[in-house]
Amino acid sequence: MGGNNSSPRTLSVDSSEENSVSVSTKPAPAKEVSSRVIVEDASKVDEDELRRLEGYYDAKIQEIEKQNAELYKTTVDHFSKAVQQVEKKYLNTSLPLVCGDLQKAVKKCYLDNKSQSLNCSAEVHAFEQCVEKQRQRTLAK
Repeated sequence: MGGNNSSPRTLSVDSSEENSVSVSTKPAPAKEVSSRVIVEDASKVDEDELRRLEGYYDAKIQEIEKQNAELYKTTVDHFSKAVQQVEKKYLNTSLPLVCGDLQKAVKKCYLDNKSQSLNCSAEVHAFEQCVEKQRQRTLAK
């Protein structure tokens, strides 16, 4: 109710007097949660209850670990199948040699004319045309 500087005050009701209320001018003591209280509460818990809870949570952990192992196995299986499908689709495709004779001619020309590669322009042009025709045939299928 007060300004920013106000702090909680202690209010006590005296039961010996009928209409007696006293307000302290001292701030109320801060509430502390100590580890001592937690230890005291834990010591009150029955040992049988602790064993029961320990068994319950051990069973829950084992169940979750079993589910995790099954999920891991399923995931590994799915991943392996996906890898096999990708390999089958992309890696195991063997394409026939396209325009092999012209490719060999270009290679031979480059080897024969190491310092004058422009002399091979006719062979390169013929190879490019052959590859383009093969590409068009493949796309038309």
